[in-house]
Amino acid sequence: MVQVVDLKIRPSAGGSTGVPAGAPLQDLTMDMVRGGPDGSAGPEAETGLETAVLASLFTWRRADPDDVIPAGDDDRQGWWGDSYPFVEGDRWGSKLWLLHREVLTDLTVARARRYAEEALSWLVEDRIADRVIVRAARGGSPVRLNIAIAVIRGDRTLLSRRFLGLWDRFEMNPDGE
Repeated sequence: MVQVVDLKIRPSAGGSTGVPAGAPLQDLTMDMVRGGPDGSAGPEAETGLETAVLASLFTWRRADPDDVIPAGDDDRQGWWGDSYPFVEGDRWGSKLWLLHREVLTDLTVARARRYAEEALSWLVEDRIADRVIVRAARGGSPVRLNIAIAVIRGDRTLLSRRFLGLWDRFEMNPDGE
């Protein structure tokens, strides 16, 4: 079991969570759970899977040399642990952070979908899921970037979530609606 401690999601200033800005919204412990020998996944597996998906999408992956950095500098960000992966070529997180200053065009939406697919591809590579479906779209008022994901094994959806308004505030709909 791999365990990450002290991973916290905090509400932003002016968010509608009812929690004061800067206060811990949720403390998460990541347990990579693959389920039992029969492939079943109980509530603890879904919690671990949800935590892994959140960390995969919202941890900053190091930008590639050909990526354009939003601030215009050469800070490629990323997790230092990617310099010493357990498996050669493994990288953690997503490059969604590269889009936070972009104008929300069709190209930006396509890049967001590609970055989310890349961040979650390890679920299929490590045989936790048979496939991961990612949808990205503009929506809401004001117009914002929304991403929906579904993690599927066999004919069963293990996890379905929507992330709304990625840049204005972090808002998650746990029912996937």
